[in-house]
Amino acid sequence: LEEEKKIAELEKWNVLYVAMTRAKQYFVASGSALSISPKNLTGMNDQSWYAHLIASGMPTRALDDLLLSKTSGLPIIDSNLNDKTESNSVTELNSVNYPHIEKLPESFGLAAMTKSHDDRDIELPSDFEDVSKLTTLDQEFARELGVAIHLILERYAPIVREQDHDSVVLPSESSLSQWLGIGPDYAPFARESAQAIFNSRHLQGFFRGPNLFDAWDEVDLFNQSGERFRVDRIVELTDRLIILDYKLRIPSPSEPSFLKYRAQLINYRQLLGGLRVDKPIQSFLVDRFGDVQEITE
Repeated sequence: LEEEKKIAELEKWNVLYVAMTRAKQYFVASGSALSISPKNLTGMNDQSWYAHLIASGMPTRALDDLLLSKTSGLPIIDSNLNDKTESNSVTELNSVNYPHIEKLPESFGLAAMTKSHDDRDIELPSDFEDVSKLTTLDQEFARELGVAIHLILERYAPIVREQDHDSVVLPSESSLSQWLGIGPDYAPFARESAQAIFNSRHLQGFFRGPNLFDAWDEVDLFNQSGERFRVDRIVELTDRLIILDYKLRIPSPSEPSFLKYRAQLINYRQLLGGLRVDKPIQSFLVDRFGDVQEITE
């Protein structure tokens, strides 16, 4: 029962996160009123999302001002999540940072609610010449960093698609840490890497643009034996399909890991080709700097 309560609590905060990140103009939060008493002079339910957001200091606007009607003046949370500030063609996503909510559960984090780390195939940083000599701590840092980058790319790709400016600026490191459950040690590097990928000139058409017909992140493909293979991103353009495989670095063709990744992407293309025979398929390795390497037969 206790475990079910914890899961329900995480799901509740996940709903709030999704609502805030999908808001186009305004995010409206209401709180069920309680009877005014000496212990509760405001009548506000302090366990409601409304109360948490008010306590975090988020700005409010009267409903009268927004709807130009003679309503009761019920306050509305104005998140400004997708306000566009133009400066040298730069759009900052969620220009007002997510609120810092003190009562947000410590265990909250979308990473824990999506995929286990074992499902990820993360390459180690390029500044380690001999992978066999990596300490356990180094390997764990590389793995967690890779997971964090994947998570940011997955969660913000739909938002980036809606932007019409040349460059993208992601939310602050603290916002990413709190709302995606990314550790503060990884957030600066993960944010920088995800931003580089979103802004890469090699990848612009794969995240937004007139030729982008549809896209899916973290897609599971299965072979005839029932084995599952997770693809980081599949993009459907007007004339072809694209497979993206994110790595911390792209190994040189002489490295064993390159042959491994090449075999993986060839397998992904074959599996996807069995489902989509209508368009040709290309596949690319993508590193944390936004550089790409096409993988062919």
